[in-house]
Order: sequence, then structure tokens, then C-alpha cells
Amino acid sequence: MLNLVINARDAVLEKGGGSVAIAAGEARLAAGDPALPPELAPGLFAMLTIADDGAGMAPEVRAKVFEPFFTTKETGKGSGLGLSQVYGFVRQSGGHVTIASEPGRGTVVTLYLPESGAAAAAAPVDAPAAGEAAALRRGAVVLVAEDEDDVREFAAAVLSGRGVEVLEASTGEGALELLARRPDVDLVFSDVVMPGRSGVELAAHVLAELPGIAVVLTSGYTKELAEGADLPGSVRFLPKPYRAGELCAAIDAALAERHAAA
Repeated sequence: MLNLVINARDAVLEKGGGSVAIAAGEARLAAGDPALPPELAPGLFAMLTIADDGAGMAPEVRAKVFEPFFTTKETGKGSGLGLSQVYGFVRQSGGHVTIASEPGRGTVVTLYLPESGAAAAAAPVDAPAAGEAAALRRGAVVLVAEDEDDVREFAAAVLSGRGVEVLEASTGEGALELLARRPDVDLVFSDVVMPGRSGVELAAHVLAELPGIAVVLTSGYTKELAEGADLPGSVRFLPKPYRAGELCAAIDAALAERHAAA
């Protein structure tokens, strides 16, 4: 939602003004429906549509928008991962996404997510006991490195609400400057893809120069972005988008490992 609405806002501003509309509904997709790829089973889907009357896209741009790292924005204004994150999340969830756009006539993106009759209870993964986790959180200093302001502020608010002291950096270089001034940092939580120094490079520096600090990496694309650097198993990975509870569980588990190793 965040990625799609930001893109819609930018398209409207590029045109000089306009509107963004968000709608939710239900759709029953049958075999042969253009919105249903052959690999997906027919059925009932939750439908989410984000529409704008902004600048729109040329056909050659529209054909590439879901490709990782493809962007029409100037350097430093976009990573080219926003729409590929949307596409990856929807497909991993068993759904589909369609896009319709024409130059000067705006863009409509529609997400189809399969409806479920019952919510499965998710068991916590690698989480320490509740009492120990709460104690670790209250005494921890966590550095959050994330170039997307809204995402960084969300993570910082969640962790601060659990009693964590949070330091914030919008770049890898800014994170290194904070680490130089704050030797009491317990954990670095970093996005993988950032302008300048990446989260992988930041993690490699921390592991080599500050081995007492735990590291958790996050990305909305794939874990392979982090694994490509051949980082040791001590670096945890949290896929985006993440919920508040998932963020806390990942931080708790990494801090518990650090505490046990100390």
C-alpha cells in the first residue's frame, strides 16, 4: 500500500495535481479470466485498487515496472525495488497484480489476494522466553538504518514502545558515524538496499570491526540480496513487509543470542 500510494502521489505531482483513490472489494476469478494467471487456481479474491489520474506510463515503461531495480526516478529518489516488492509479496501470497496505464491518463494498480476461510495461528520463530525477551528489550540500544522515512519511523516507534533506546540513520554512512559515537549499541537493524553503503556492507563492517554487536538485515525483495555477501549465520534476516510482532521477535532473538554468547 505504502509503495503504491507513494508512486501514485509522485505521478500526480509530476502532472501538476490530481487525485489518488483507494478502493477495496471482492472478486471471484474464473478460469480464463485475464486477471487470473494460468498457475493460480480460480476462486474468491480480496481486491485492492490504487488509482491515480497522474502522468501515466508509456507501454515500454509499463512492461518493466515490476522488474527489480527498474526505476524512472532520478538517482537517490528511488531504489527500483518498490513495485518489485509489491509484485513479490502478492505472488508469494498466492495472488496476482495487474497494472493499467496510459501517458497523461493515469495509472490503476489492482491487487488480487486469495481469501482464506480461517486464519492460521502463526507460531513464534526463534523467540526467547517472554520474560527474558522483555528484559533484553528494556536494556537494549538498537540502531535502525533505513532510507525510507516512514518505514524507519515505524520500526523506531515499535521498538521505543518496548523500552528500547533507538538511534536512527537514513544511510549506511550515517549509521557508521553513529556507531563511532555510541559504543554502547547492542544491535544494528538495517535495510539491505540503501543509497551509498548498503546494509550488507554495513553488516560486514560491524562483524569485522565491532563483533560484539548483533545484526539483523531486512529487505522487501529477497533474502538472496543479503546471502550474496556470504555473511555468517549470526546475521538474521527479516523479510519486508513485517508486522510489529515479527520485528520484535527478530530483534529479541538476535539480542538473546548476543546475550548468551557474552
